[in-house]
Amino acid sequence: SERPAPVATLPRAMASVGPWRRISDLGVGHLPPEEARKTRALNQFTVIAILSVTSYGLILVGLGPEYRYGVVVDFVAAALHLGTLWLTSRGKADWAVPWVLLLTNGQLYLVTTWAGPTVGYHYYFIAFATVPFLIVPRRSRWLLGSSLVSIGLFLYFAFGMDAQAAQVEFLNFHAGLFRIVSALATCLTLALIAFIFDRDATSAEAELAKAHERSEKLLLNILPGSISERLKRGEQSIADGLAEVTVLFADIVGFTQLSQRMPPEELVAALNEVFSAFDDLALKHGLEKIKTIGDCYMAASGLPEPRDDHA
Repeated sequence: SERPAPVATLPRAMASVGPWRRISDLGVGHLPPEEARKTRALNQFTVIAILSVTSYGLILVGLGPEYRYGVVVDFVAAALHLGTLWLTSRGKADWAVPWVLLLTNGQLYLVTTWAGPTVGYHYYFIAFATVPFLIVPRRSRWLLGSSLVSIGLFLYFAFGMDAQAAQVEFLNFHAGLFRIVSALATCLTLALIAFIFDRDATSAEAELAKAHERSEKLLLNILPGSISERLKRGEQSIADGLAEVTVLFADIVGFTQLSQRMPPEELVAALNEVFSAFDDLALKHGLEKIKTIGDCYMAASGLPEPRDDHA
């Protein structure tokens, strides 16, 4: 069976993967699959948010000192987003999720109120409306209501806010450029969210396929293939009558004395060699292996499918 890696080797193992993977796995640890997936998505969205607001802040720095309000809001938001990663790394994803939802909507509300709807900041609310479904765990479904907040804020800034109410005036060229960048960045964010969701779904499907394959192999080790198929088709109680079968019982002569003289590992290796050869013979001749107990091997011929030459 697989054992978890010793604690001393974890830093070395983490160093062997890239920074994106290390950040994505912050706080994941031994969480259940659903919580691990959503915590990983939370970390990834946080990185995307930090890069996004930092980029906008740097653009505003280049436009001049009259845009310092937006610069401060963006850079402060980027710093506060680091708090999300700090919380998840300490196993506090329950606090990190509402924190990041409040922070993203709050930061965008402040800069859109300041800049007005002409620059297109409010397009991001469309992306933020989808984020909760990616990061909110099942037990905190009430947080999905933040999607309605994001949609409401988008509608307000798109159709309700007067452009004249903005606290700063952008040149037409700059406003048009920001609007294009905001639209493209919103589409890119939605594409990234869809990519993360699709990748997680594909990974989950692969894990399910592996688990199904393992269960199939286990079932075939316990039951004949034809019986296994009948159980999977829904038969609850299987009791077939067979007029003639041959059952083989075989054990090793003098095994008790032999086991007293041989070390346990050598004894198990010898049994494995013998029983593996019996398994090969059973497969070759169409027998059904029933079970092994100690040094005893039990197999049968003529079941579950009758055959005339069973003996």
